[in-house]
Amino acid sequence: MLTSFQFSQLVAAAWFGAPVITQATASTCTLVGGAPRTSYCVYYTLSAPGGAMFGTAGPFEPCPFAAILSAIDRAWEAGALTGRQVEQAQVVVRAAERVFVGAPTPPPAPPVVACAVCGETEDAFGECGCAYVSVPQSHILRAA
Repeated sequence: MLTSFQFSQLVAAAWFGAPVITQATASTCTLVGGAPRTSYCVYYTLSAPGGAMFGTAGPFEPCPFAAILSAIDRAWEAGALTGRQVEQAQVVVRAAERVFVGAPTPPPAPPVVACAVCGETEDAFGECGCAYVSVPQSHILRAA
């Protein structure tokens, strides 16, 4: 499904926390009399305060996308990620999954406007006297 390079790149792209060392493993085995079967595992190694290292790994999964999300969930359980960072990782992984399975791309979201001064995104446009500008979606995700 994914090449080793694509898998490792997606593993890195799905991480929104502090800098980490990533390891993406794809293991293929052939069962006796059966077809080859590939399993995926993701391991994020994080630095804890004081220089200690700890890792978070999901179990081997038959789907590369599930393996990434499993490791992300374990990082969240360990307190290495916030809920917002987990949501961002899920968006990245789900978008990649749609691309690799050939699903149609959803239409782009309408542009978002926000006040350049206070950041307000929902107002009666002009009633507060603010200056509204177009804001990229990624800016809104990071600011929230």
